[in-house]
Amino acid sequence: MKAFLLSFALLTIARCSPLANDQLLICKFFENVQSIQDKLWEEKFHNFKTVLEETISAMKPYPEYSETMTNLQDYLERGVAVTDSSSLQKKIEYLQGCSSLYPNPAIDFTSDKGRRIYKPFQDYELKMMAAYVPFQSKIVSAIEEVKLKVSPETKSDKPDLFTLIDHYPTKSGEQTEAIGFSILALRDQHQCA
Repeated sequence: MKAFLLSFALLTIARCSPLANDQLLICKFFENVQSIQDKLWEEKFHNFKTVLEETISAMKPYPEYSETMTNLQDYLERGVAVTDSSSLQKKIEYLQGCSSLYPNPAIDFTSDKGRRIYKPFQDYELKMMAAYVPFQSKIVSAIEEVKLKVSPETKSDKPDLFTLIDHYPTKSGEQTEAIGFSILALRDQHQCA
């Protein structure tokens, strides 16, 4: 009963104090952005393992790419340790680590062979671009909501956060991802750990 009364009192104070309410809104905004970004990276992670498998299969008929196939297979196997229960940071590191796996010899993407080998990556890029739009729309909605509901005083007291928030909808692709990470990096500074 005491816990209920304490919670009720805190809620009442938060409703009565615009600054406390703004703080709750900002913390909720951080939670929303984190959740949206987590889901996007989860989708990237799951789709990427499929891309590696499909690329390895596409390279099998071409013995000159046996070394690259082996490297991709090793990388795919290292990914087995990165599971659904792994931290998001581990998944991001796994995805970013693949950029070092360049094919040897280089692939001529204008040839039929090159197009067949590269097709899984093209499909992945198209799928992720299509998936990215709804995720970005959700973040823009969260931005619009926090900008609408937070008081002008709070906005002027937190220029670092609201400058990033203002820039997000004007950017695209990797720029928005970088801004999203920059926004989340401010969470502790704004007492929303």
